[in-house]
Amino acid sequence: MPRTPLEPPSVLTMPVTGPTRARRPRTGYLSGSFDRFGGAQLDGLRRARRHCDRLVVGVLTDDVVTRRTGATPSVPLADRLTLVRHLDLVDDALPQADGDDLTAWPALHYDVLVVDEVPLLVPGAVGTTAALDRALAAAALGVQVVRLPVGHLALA
Repeated sequence: MPRTPLEPPSVLTMPVTGPTRARRPRTGYLSGSFDRFGGAQLDGLRRARRHCDRLVVGVLTDDVVTRRTGATPSVPLADRLTLVRHLDLVDDALPQADGDDLTAWPALHYDVLVVDEVPLLVPGAVGTTAALDRALAAAALGVQVVRLPVGHLALA
């Protein structure tokens, strides 16, 4: 018997849909010295933000910057943290005392690790092996590694 236009559809003819599951926001993480902050670093943060919904920045401590560059940062850590925290692109900024992006993963469980590609592209560059090892370790955790063009992050 045909249905009249006002008759509700039977349960069998209704489309079956599963429960709607909200997508978990993707968290991105990058670290750098952010000493003498400029346009290239701002562009790097913009590019990093395109790969995630939430961006957390690790600001290298004065000791780490001095160890890597041989020079004391011109802007103290507290001021660099304040500057980075006040950027609309950044959701949180934390001091990074050891210079290793992967030590932040257990606490943050970030989905995307953003790195400057200098150590990954230049054979024999300082930190090449360590940077590649970190990228491979991040990938093993299920983290997407995004490499930005050379010089877009203020990495010490």
